[in-house]
Amino acid sequence: MRKTLLLKYVANQADKKEQEEVLRWAEKRSENMDYLTSLKLAYMASEMPQERADVAEVASMRKTVELRSEHDSAIRSRNRYRIFSYISFAAAAIAVIAFILKPDSFTREEVRSALLQDIKDGRECIGLADMAQNSLQTVYTEKGVKSEIKLPDGSIVKLNSDTRITYPVAFAGATREVFMSGEAYFKVVGDSLRPMVVTTGKGSKIKVLGTEFNVKSYENDAVEQTTLYSGRIMLTSNKGEECKSVKPLEQVLVDAAEKTKIVKAVSVEDTRAWTHGRLVFDSTPMSEVVKILERWHGVEISVLNPKILNYKITANFESESIHQIMYIIKNVSLVDYSINGRNVSIFPR
Repeated sequence: MRKTLLLKYVANQADKKEQEEVLRWAEKRSENMDYLTSLKLAYMASEMPQERADVAEVASMRKTVELRSEHDSAIRSRNRYRIFSYISFAAAAIAVIAFILKPDSFTREEVRSALLQDIKDGRECIGLADMAQNSLQTVYTEKGVKSEIKLPDGSIVKLNSDTRITYPVAFAGATREVFMSGEAYFKVVGDSLRPMVVTTGKGSKIKVLGTEFNVKSYENDAVEQTTLYSGRIMLTSNKGEECKSVKPLEQVLVDAAEKTKIVKAVSVEDTRAWTHGRLVFDSTPMSEVVKILERWHGVEISVLNPKILNYKITANFESESIHQIMYIIKNVSLVDYSINGRNVSIFPR
């Protein structure tokens, strides 16, 4: 379907023949109807006045929505015009109410710019990078903080400390695009027609159907790790030279040179221990331990002798404070430490 025709339709500029063509296309697949609805929302948002609605206007709109919803619920049929009339009116109600509550969600210039660029480029979908910034949600967990969010499709994402995720307020088009940097555990709702595509801060792309997986992709880590627990994923590194099909209980590693390697039969419990509040170090180099503890507890660790970074630590922690962790590390290694507020110094014993 030509994007120019879709935009003519949502702008009420299409003739009867063009309207029929768009509606036939929309009824072929549910995602087509979803995409058409999202365009209608974006167009109406761009045409709205930039000032807040007054109290009387809000009350009038809500009353109209209630009456129209009751009417359509009673007499809705499978007629093509009736279907889209209902959807477009519901979309209008959502757009207006959202605009009232969050008047800065869209600006006319940003929405039009994104739509016009789509026409110019001949794209069929608006990608995450093309969307107006105010139509995206970004969540960041500070160091020492973890959280859990629900994406617009119902997928659950757990965010480790120092992690950022960006996603649209509503998924539209052929894919569900998400950007993340840090570490996140995804439990993705299955949709064989609309895969999720997770782009990491290092540029890898993970194509996902219904599945559970963990991505660790911090900017200051030399290796990116993606671990699959169930379902299936396809991973392409930043250079796009390799596409790895990953099976459950496999982990794909991407190093600084964008080379990929698959590790089989990884430990499920160890790789997602952080989602249960546990830290697991298994012959982990102190260089890695330092970064993890800084993120986990929100501290700054100074290494006073570089040779310490080659030491390896094996230990499990759950609810211990940074003081307790450092005390245990001291007793299982050749490392000593001092703590002053949020600053930790480590040095050889």
